[in-house]
Amino acid sequence: MLFNSFQFLLIFLPVTLVGWHLACRHLSRQAALHWLLLCSLVFYSCWYAPHVLLLGTVVLGNYFLCRGISSDRGPARKWWLVSAVTANLLVLGWYKYAGFILENLPLPRSLEMFHVPAALPLGVSFFTFQLVAFAVDVYRGFPAERRPGNFALVVSFFPHLIAGPILHPRKFLAQFDQHPMQGLRSAELSLGLTWFVVGLFKKVGIADGVGQWVGGVFDAAPGTPLTFLDAWTAALAYTFQLYFDFSGYSDMAIGLGWMFGLRIPFNFNSPYKATSIVEFWRRWHMTLSQLLRDYVYIPLGGNRLGPTRRYTNLMLTMLIGGFWHGAGWSFIVWGGLHGCALVVAHLWGSRRSSDGAGGLPPPPSWWQREAGWVATFAFIIATWVVFRSDSLTRAWEIFKAMIGMNGVELPLSYVGLLHRLGLGWLPVRSHADSPWLVFRGLSQWLCLAALLAVVRCLPNSQEIMRQVEPTSHSWPQRLLWRPSLVWSLLISAGLAISLLRMVKSSEFLYFQF
Repeated sequence: MLFNSFQFLLIFLPVTLVGWHLACRHLSRQAALHWLLLCSLVFYSCWYAPHVLLLGTVVLGNYFLCRGISSDRGPARKWWLVSAVTANLLVLGWYKYAGFILENLPLPRSLEMFHVPAALPLGVSFFTFQLVAFAVDVYRGFPAERRPGNFALVVSFFPHLIAGPILHPRKFLAQFDQHPMQGLRSAELSLGLTWFVVGLFKKVGIADGVGQWVGGVFDAAPGTPLTFLDAWTAALAYTFQLYFDFSGYSDMAIGLGWMFGLRIPFNFNSPYKATSIVEFWRRWHMTLSQLLRDYVYIPLGGNRLGPTRRYTNLMLTMLIGGFWHGAGWSFIVWGGLHGCALVVAHLWGSRRSSDGAGGLPPPPSWWQREAGWVATFAFIIATWVVFRSDSLTRAWEIFKAMIGMNGVELPLSYVGLLHRLGLGWLPVRSHADSPWLVFRGLSQWLCLAALLAVVRCLPNSQEIMRQVEPTSHSWPQRLLWRPSLVWSLLISAGLAISLLRMVKSSEFLYFQF
C-alpha cells in the first residue's frame, strides 16, 4: 500500500483516524496506541504478509535483548549488547547482502547452494538500524521499554516504517507518555493534512513527472550510444526526482504524525542550497546523518584521536553509509566519493582556520559562497549518477557522454539557431534522425531550470509550514502557510492535481533500500 494510492487515502487512512479518535475518547491510552500498532501491522502486511512475521520476530527479539541489557549489571551486559547488534546485522545481512557476498567473495562452492531471499523486506535497513541504536542507548544507561506494545509501535509506526525518517526510539517513546490522547484535533489535523498534501504533490506532481526522463538513459541496454544532452537531462532529472521523491515521502510522514499528535523529525533542510559537502550532509537525510555520527563515527573515535584517525573514521562512516543504501559496488563507490569529499572539505577548513583570527576561518565572500555552491552541486549531480547506475560501467558510459567524449549532437534546427546567433564555431554535430532517448526540446530544460530555482531560492517545507525559523532569508509572509482562503485554494489545487496524476501509482525510490 502506497501513500500515493486511493486505497490508502480513501480507506486505510480514514479508518485509522476514526479508530484512533474513538479509542482516545472512549477507551484508554494503551488501547489507542495498540490500535495504531494494529493498523501499522496491517499496513505492512499489504506489501507481503509473511514479512510481518519477520518484523514481529525481530521486534520481539530486540525487546527481550534490550531488557537483558538493562537488567544485567555484570560483565554479561556487554554480551547482551553484542548479541543484539549481531542479531540485527545478521537479519540485515541475510536479506540484503547475502547475494552480493556470494557473488563477490571467494567462498567455498558448498555455500553456493544457499538460497538467497528473492524479496527484500520493505524498510529492513531502517528498522534494523533503529533497533541497533536503541540497544546501544540502553547499554549507555537509557531504561529499556517494558511495555512490548509501545516498543513494537515505535518501530512499526506506519508513517515512517518503510522509508523513514529514522525515528530515534529513545526520543519517540517519550511522546507516548506525554501525549494528551484527546483524539483528533482540528489544528493538528489541518496542519497534518496540509503537510501531507505538500509531500504528495512533491511525489506525484514533480518527482514522477521528471522521473520519466531518467530510465531511458540509466536503464538502457549496455553499449547503447548516449548523447551529451541525453546524459545531462537524465542526470539532472534524477537529481531532482530523488530529492522530491524522498523529501515528499518525509513530508507525508511528518504530516501523518501531526494528524495523530505525534512529532516525526525533519529529514531535509534544503540540501541543494549547501555551499559545501559538509553542509550538504547536515541538510540531506538528516536522521541518517545523525545516526551515522552518533552510532558509527563517534564510536570509531570521531575526531578525538588526531587528524589521521579522524579522516579514516570519516571514510569508514561514509563507506558504511553507502553500503547501507544497497548491496552493490555503485553504492560503495558513492559512499567512498562522499567520504573523500568530506576529508578534502575538512582539510580545507583546517587550512582556512589557520589563516583566520582566533583559530576561526574568515567568513567567505559572496563569490566564494557561490563558487562553493556550484562545485558542491556539480559534485552531487556526478555522485547521483554513480548512485543510480546499476554498475560502474554504466556510470562511466554516462560520464563520458556528459563531458562530451561521445561528441555533442544537436537536432538540425538547434544547429541552425547557433549559426544565426554567431555560435557556429562550437564543436557540435547535427543529426536529423538521431534516436533521442530522453531529450525532447527546450521545454524540458525550462522545467529543470524551474526546479533548480525552486530548490535553490524558495523556502523549504518546514519553513513554509512555520515549524522552524528561516536560516538565511526573511521570507515574505505570503510565502508561508497560514489558515486562509488563499492557502486553502492552493492546497486544494495541489491535492486535485495529485489525485488526477495518481491513476498509476509509483513506488518511492527509497523503498528499495
